[in-house]
Amino acid sequence: MKKWLYFVAPVIGLTVFLFFYFSHKKEAEALAAQRKEQVEMQAAADAKRKAQLEEIARKDAAKKAAERAAEEAAKEAARKAKWDAEGAKIAADTQEALTLSHRYAAKVASLRKELADLRARREQDNHNFMEAARELEIAQIGRHAIDMEGQRIIGLIVAKADESALAAPPPLPDKKKND
Repeated sequence: MKKWLYFVAPVIGLTVFLFFYFSHKKEAEALAAQRKEQVEMQAAADAKRKAQLEEIARKDAAKKAAERAAEEAAKEAARKAKWDAEGAKIAADTQEALTLSHRYAAKVASLRKELADLRARREQDNHNFMEAARELEIAQIGRHAIDMEGQRIIGLIVAKADESALAAPPPLPDKKKND
């Protein structure tokens, strides 16, 4: 076998390849340029569409941000109004409680004063009662002493009268025997 055939077949294949390659190269470059132009046009259209979408998204985001800010401001205003209302209610309740506590403190003070006066009056009444009881006891002791002195004097008078001749009854007359 001939060795040059090994070399000739690839050279013929290369020649056929190069012939078709160069004939289609310009066509392929034109297709590539056309495809590149189409891709660039598509990219430009996509970029334009993307820019439009971004603009729409930006406007929408700005609108939503404004709405959100308005909602937050409204919520904050409502929360602040509620806070202020609660604060006013608490202040009113506190003032009412303070007024009530002052009134009760004054009432407690007057009741304590009245209690102190009543205790002092009770002490005075107890002292007066004890003084009256002591005086009654002294009076009873004096009356008893007077009664005892009266009984003693009566006893002395009775003893004197018993001793006197006038106190003796006259003798009874004798009975006559006439009967």
